[in-house]
Amino acid sequence: MNQPTEPSVTTRPTETLWLDYRWPLLIALAHLPLLIVHLINLFSREQYQHFPMVLLAFGILVFNRLEPIPAGKMGPIRRQGAFLCWIIALGLFGFGTFVFSPWVAAVGFVISVGGILLSLRERFQIHNAFGLWLILWLLIPVPGGYEQRLSQSLQQWTTTTSASILQAVYIPNIVEGTTIQLPSQRLFVEEACSGIVSMMAILATCLLMAVLANRSLLHMILLVASGLLWASVMNIVRIVSIGVFSERYGIDMAAGWPHTALGLVVFTGAVILVVSSDQLLCFLMEPGDAEKFDRGSLSETVLRWIQVVEWGSPEPVFLEDETLHMPTHPGKFGTPTRVFSILFLLIGMTGLAMGLNRLRTGQEIAFTGSIDDVDRLLNENLLPTEVGGWKRTEFRDEHVERLFAQQSRVWVYRKDSLVATFAVDFAFPQWHDLCDCYQKIGWQQDGVSQVAQTATEQDPYLSSNFYKGTVSRGLLRFCLTEKDGVSISPPEALGPLGKLRQRMENDRTLFQIQLWVTKDGEFLDREAEDATKLFEHLHGIVTDRLAGQSGLPPAGTNNAATSQSGPTEDASP
Repeated sequence: MNQPTEPSVTTRPTETLWLDYRWPLLIALAHLPLLIVHLINLFSREQYQHFPMVLLAFGILVFNRLEPIPAGKMGPIRRQGAFLCWIIALGLFGFGTFVFSPWVAAVGFVISVGGILLSLRERFQIHNAFGLWLILWLLIPVPGGYEQRLSQSLQQWTTTTSASILQAVYIPNIVEGTTIQLPSQRLFVEEACSGIVSMMAILATCLLMAVLANRSLLHMILLVASGLLWASVMNIVRIVSIGVFSERYGIDMAAGWPHTALGLVVFTGAVILVVSSDQLLCFLMEPGDAEKFDRGSLSETVLRWIQVVEWGSPEPVFLEDETLHMPTHPGKFGTPTRVFSILFLLIGMTGLAMGLNRLRTGQEIAFTGSIDDVDRLLNENLLPTEVGGWKRTEFRDEHVERLFAQQSRVWVYRKDSLVATFAVDFAFPQWHDLCDCYQKIGWQQDGVSQVAQTATEQDPYLSSNFYKGTVSRGLLRFCLTEKDGVSISPPEALGPLGKLRQRMENDRTLFQIQLWVTKDGEFLDREAEDATKLFEHLHGIVTDRLAGQSGLPPAGTNNAATSQSGPTEDASP
C-alpha cells in the first residue's frame, strides 16, 4: 500500500533572508527614532504599559507563522497593495517628522509593516497575517482627547451603576457627581478607577487570543466586544465590593495591598469570562457537520449562516497536492522598493537629527509625566498670602489617581462671600478641556467658553460660567502652559489645521492653571472682574516661575508671600 508523501520543500539558507529582504526591513528600521519616542510616551500611560508584551507577541507569532509557499504565488494585487501601504506610510511618516509628532509617525510605522507583511507573502505564507497586523494597532492611542472623554464617561457610568447596586443590597448612599457617599466613608471614583486601564488590557488579551486561535474576523469582533463588556462589569463588581466590605465588615479595600489584591482578582475574573465567551462563540459559530454534505443540497438559510460564520476566516496555510519550494533567486523587490527604502531612511535621519537638536536645546521630545524639582517649582510660598483683598486660607499638595495630572498644588483664597481655588495640575500630554470635568461632578455650563488674554503677557485662556441648582454659581478661568511658561492656544482660538495638529500632539508636558470661584447667588460684575484679575495675577507668578527655573530660590524661601501688589477693584495688576 502506498504511503502518502509529504510535500517537498526546498529550503534556502536563513542567512540570506536579510540580503533578500533588506530593503523592506530598512523601511521598518527608518521609523526607529520617532517610534522610540512614541513608546516612551506610551509607557507614561498606565493603560498602555502592557505594550512590551504586545510587541513580543507580534514578533513571536510572525516568526512562528512564516511558512514556505509555491513560488510566484504573490500576484499583482498584493504587490500593489504593499506599494499602496508604503505610499500612505511615507506621507504620514514625513508629516509626523515635519511637525515632530511621534504619534503620526507610529501610525505610519504600523501601515508600513502592513506593506512589509504583504511583500513577505511573495515567498512566505503568513497564517492570519491580517490578525497579526491588527495586533500592532494596540500601540496607537486614540488621538484628540477622545480617550479621556471615554474614561470620564465610564467614570460617570461606573459611579451611577455601582451606587444603584449598593442601594439594591440595602447599603444607603448618595451620589454627587463621581463620588459615592456611604455612611462610613466617601468613595471617589477616579478616572483610573473608571475601568479604562483594565479595559485596554482586556482588549489586548481578546485580540491576542483570537489571533493565536485563528478565529474568524467576525468571531474576533464579537470576542473583543464581549471582553469590553466584561471589563466594565467586573470593574463595577470591584467598586461594589469595596462598599460592601467597608459597610458590612469594616474592611477598607479602597487602599493598600487589599485594593491591589481585589484588582487582581477582578481582572482574573474578567479573563475567565472572556475565555468562556470565546468557547460560547465557537459553539454558536461552528459550521458543524455541514461541510460533509454537498452544499447544493443545503438550504439557503444554512448556506448563508455558513458564509456569515466563515467571514474573515484565515486562509489555509497550504493547498492540497502542491509541491512547495523556495525560489532559488533573491526576492524581486526591484527599483520601487529600493526607492521607498531610501526615502524612508532620509526621513528617519531627519527625525533623528530633529530629536537630537531638541535634546541639545533642552526642548521636550517625549511625555514622561514627571516634573524635575517640582517641590521647588511649586511650593506653598510661591503665591502671596494676600493680594487685592483676597486672603489665602489654605494650601494643599494633592495626589490623585487619574490617567494624567496625578499631582496638584492648590491654594485657596477668600474675599467676602467668594471662595477662590487656584490650582496647578500636572502633567498633561495635550490640551485638556477642564469644563468637562466640572460637568462630570454635577455643574452645568452656562453658555460656551470664551477665549480671553491676560492683560500683561497676552497669554490665552478660557473663561466659563457654571451653575448648580438654583443657587450655586461658579466661575472658571483656566489655561495649559508649557514647561517654559508659554501658554498654548485653546482649540476655540485655532483654525481647522491648528486643531488637527493639536489633536495629534500628545507628547508635551503641560501644566494646567485654573481658578475656580464659587458663590451662592449671581455674581456681580465687580466680583467677576476681581476673580479674573486674581487669576491673571497668580497665573503670571506661576508662568514667571516656570520660565525662570534656572534661578530657583530655596524651597523654604517666601519670594511672593509678602507681595501685596495685584488685582484691585480699580486697577489691573
